[in-house]
Amino acid sequence: MEFKKDYVGGRVEILKTKTAGDVMTPVTIKFAEGATVVKAGSPIGADGAVNEASPIGILLTDVVVARPIGTIVKHGVINEAAAVKSYGKAYVATVKTALKNVIFE
Repeated sequence: MEFKKDYVGGRVEILKTKTAGDVMTPVTIKFAEGATVVKAGSPIGADGAVNEASPIGILLTDVVVARPIGTIVKHGVINEAAAVKSYGKAYVATVKTALKNVIFE
């Protein structure tokens, strides 16, 4: 029997508040060439790839290539500082404009 251990890291909390009104949707993530992880806070497009021009949601947790299923936040309150820190760069204006039901605090 073979055993392989991968370290992904701790869970990043990007939600500012959790309410019954939050809308989260499962999505299959598409990875960029050579990428092994898509970080929490990444804007995700309809095709499941990182997309800053026309995102449909913000990735809730890190997703690894070995298990490419993630959850995106389509309606809720995001802790912008935590999300940007995880994503690795500030959101461009099109991200916030496209996600009218996501509040960035």
